[in-house]
Amino acid sequence: MPTVYVLGAGASIGASASGMTRFPSTFQLLQRVREIVCDKERSTLPALTLYLSRFAPVRGFDYKAVQLQADWDQINAEELYAAIEFESRITAHLMLESGDPGSGTKFYQELFAEPYQKAVEALLRGPYKQWMTDCYFASYGSEAWPYLHENFLRIVKMELLDSIAHTLGVLSEEEDTSNIARLVRCFEEGDTAITFNYDLLLEQYLSRERSSDWSYLTGYALRPISDKYSLQFQGTAPDHPSKFTVLKLHGSSNWHFKFNRSPHTGPFVMGRPLPEPVGAGNRVPDVRPAFFLFSDTFYKMIVPEGQPTGYFERFMIPPSTYKAEYSFVANFIHNPRGEPRLFDTSTMFLPQLLYRSALQALTTADRVVFLGFSMAPADTSIRMLFRAASDANTGLRDIEICDPSDSVETRIKSVIPNAANYKRFRYFGELLDAWHA
Repeated sequence: MPTVYVLGAGASIGASASGMTRFPSTFQLLQRVREIVCDKERSTLPALTLYLSRFAPVRGFDYKAVQLQADWDQINAEELYAAIEFESRITAHLMLESGDPGSGTKFYQELFAEPYQKAVEALLRGPYKQWMTDCYFASYGSEAWPYLHENFLRIVKMELLDSIAHTLGVLSEEEDTSNIARLVRCFEEGDTAITFNYDLLLEQYLSRERSSDWSYLTGYALRPISDKYSLQFQGTAPDHPSKFTVLKLHGSSNWHFKFNRSPHTGPFVMGRPLPEPVGAGNRVPDVRPAFFLFSDTFYKMIVPEGQPTGYFERFMIPPSTYKAEYSFVANFIHNPRGEPRLFDTSTMFLPQLLYRSALQALTTADRVVFLGFSMAPADTSIRMLFRAASDANTGLRDIEICDPSDSVETRIKSVIPNAANYKRFRYFGELLDAWHA
């Protein structure tokens, strides 16, 4: 019977044979970004910095000189992402009907201090001027507030996700993560790894240790419903069936999707841009057009030669309130038995197929191993997934939990109460040693 391995941030943190790595928890991500992107590589993240500065008085903002502040190191990066997502969706709700007191853009402008508004405009008409020309999108083509701010938030999210992706890539090269190598050597045919991490540690070690058993091309279980939708891969990898499946329910630092430019002419267009092919790769590439190189200079473009530039966004979806929205695009929706559902939609997406595949793997496993995954109480969609699988799996035998926190064991047992046996290990190495005893 197959095993399902469930990996959270603690798996990367505990991946060193001699102790903990510098891989961050969600409360350390901004600190690592500041240390690696801003301090070590001298790259600025002006939009992200300005957004965070708004919570303190913005009296003057020089986007050429700013960088993340140490005072922000303990901000939960996933809560920050959720805040950006929420704010980008409430614009229409803040607009009053025409004719009401304080209606229209005036109402929205009053929510922001004038120095902040001027700083946002200077940023969009300075280093991001080309982006404004080529990719600006707003309802009715307006460049006024609040629509200008909507596009600013798109850039804030881009800088946040790009800097996280690059930081994780640097750490994967610098840190001792040999416990992941020991882990993948234990995988058997039919096993599934469900990971909530954006880093590529699992895939990198599968490619090194089990190259004949797993490939980037086939091991992610991503597939569109028809030839109309494409799944593009950047880089080289063997095209053979994978014996193990890696399901990345929150996306991955090497996945992206592309918004094609509108067929309308001019920088201001009406209508919603449609997402185009989802892309993947065996490295952490830059998925943006060249004019985004202002904020960081350590990536290379992967836009195929001859292809039109577009708006690219990393396929990394932190557990925010809006996560469920990303899982219901028809392009990748499948029925529980795996058949595609043939209808169309233009919303953004996290392939629902990944969730259905995770549910299927959990309902048929006789053993589930949790590695540094906390079963966070606020992440209700994932708790529901595991509870539904637990209720359906009458043959579940063993639960193994590797986490130093007693509360994590309690939460996992409350969500999955029907296993025959529970074992608890405090450290990654302790778990691996027990398997090889």
